Amino acid sequence: MKDNDLHTCMMLPTFMIYQSFRYVLGRRTGVVGMWVDWAINHWMDFPEMEKVFISRELDDAFILFSRDTDNKRKYLGDDCDIAYWVRLRKVINDGIYDDKIACWGNLEKDEVKEDESNN
Repeated sequence: MKDNDLHTCMMLPTFMIYQSFRYVLGRRTGVVGMWVDWAINHWMDFPEMEKVFISRELDDAFILFSRDTDNKRKYLGDDCDIAYWVRLRKVINDGIYDDKIACWGNLEKDEVKEDESNN
């Protein structure tokens, strides 16, 4: 592996940014929160293509989630995981971070559907 294959900010191969996202999307563990917090802290440092891939796939997961009315497939994980994905999506789409965003207890599934129609 060449030095230019490493993402300089985090000293990991650039492809690992997207690969790690793919690993945690839909998981139902504490790793979701850790990954989302890490991604939010480093979002501005991510290469543009990784941002595009993550943003597109996260939007697709929200579409699938909104169509899964009984939430059997867990496209975004459990409720606690969904709160993290909503927060990341807010950062991606609005370019802001607010720790009050996406408290899932205050967000109904209809609001996710409504939010989806705006994108």
